[in-house]
Amino acid sequence: MNRREALRLAPGTRIIFCDHQYTAKATCYWKGEVLAVTPRGGIRVRVLDEKPWRGDQPGGEERWVPYHHVVR
Repeated sequence: MNRREALRLAPGTRIIFCDHQYTAKATCYWKGEVLAVTPRGGIRVRVLDEKPWRGDQPGGEERWVPYHHVVR
């Protein structure tokens, strides 16, 4: 996603983001709900996925995601 598209995201929008800016090199994907977007393109997301087999990503966690890690 580019910065212009990220700035148009509204709170409550559901997105899919990954752990690398290039999707070919990404190892994990998460679904999340947008809480806020900063003017520089940082996105505050509430993680909706629970991945108990990984042990490090409980559902409901809030995290900052750069706009170039968003897939859709």
